[in-house]
Amino acid sequence: MRVITPAMKLEVKLNDSDVKDGNIVMSGMSGVMQCETIMAPAEVFQMIKLVIKPRIIKLLVRYLFSKKNSQAEKNRPSGPVRPSEIGKRQAGDSGETNDHS
Repeated sequence: MRVITPAMKLEVKLNDSDVKDGNIVMSGMSGVMQCETIMAPAEVFQMIKLVIKPRIIKLLVRYLFSKKNSQAEKNRPSGPVRPSEIGKRQAGDSGETNDHS
């Protein structure tokens, strides 16, 4: 998972999850530092609502049945992100972006 802000880009890898104090706690690494991502149940449902879209479901199903599940990682751009690239995603064949400006 990548978190991009105008100030920095963080690579976050989540390795484990648990329930603590009524929240979902996912632990992993952000760069070389250990990190925890804590989400309330309402936040998890909000995230689920965001990803239940035909295009995203199609992407996930295609990923499950692909011969190379790591293809998405290989296609993911690496290196610094320019401020003009924030909010855009890899367009693929459709030429669409996620830029709402």
